[in-house]
Amino acid sequence: MIARPVNDIGEQKLEAMARRFEDSLLRGIEKNPEASMRTLATILNEHPEKVRRTALALEKEKLIRKNRGGWQLTPAGQKELNRLDMP
Repeated sequence: MIARPVNDIGEQKLEAMARRFEDSLLRGIEKNPEASMRTLATILNEHPEKVRRTALALEKEKLIRKNRGGWQLTPAGQKELNRLDMP
């Protein structure tokens, strides 16, 4: 494997992909508030560690919070999803 620097366009693509995954995780949590990280990973067809890291980042941004073994959207998280639904 050879490491190469990421140019501005590549960096923007990576950021856009990360944002789309965050949005997918928010939707997954909205639809499955009792789901574990492993279940969410299965639903989203992603590695459980990526789901965990992304959930912790969303929690830090106060978009989700832990609730009795599952996750739930905060009012800010729900507002973000509503914003995404607007045309």
